[in-house]
Amino acid sequence: MIILRVKLLPGTLILMGACEILDEVSWMKRILVFYFGDLDAHSLIILGRVRSPFPQTQSLLMNLKTFNRWEHLTVKDSNVRFPDPICLTESEPELFEVLLGKRLRLELERIPIADVDVELKSYLGV
Repeated sequence: MIILRVKLLPGTLILMGACEILDEVSWMKRILVFYFGDLDAHSLIILGRVRSPFPQTQSLLMNLKTFNRWEHLTVKDSNVRFPDPICLTESEPELFEVLLGKRLRLELERIPIADVDVELKSYLGV
């Protein structure tokens, strides 16, 4: 799991598989939230579910630039047509359509951890 290899920075917290408890963590409305998932249609739907109660949520490495850079590391995705995700930024629906159209997914574990660390530090301004 890539999340176990990310270098935690002071003041950060990582939640995994926490979509079921979003209503119970209202304190997250007061902090900056990042969502980092596989680049696949399902993860964009989850991102929308997280962003719905926490609109300040920013996605990390979930963009066409990342997909295009690491497309050679993708695997086939059996993605059936999902409902359109909610609460995406202006550019994220395009990524959703590309992923569905190409039937590909980029698993987090395939992205070099050094690039993940650089991106995370860039987002946090460290």
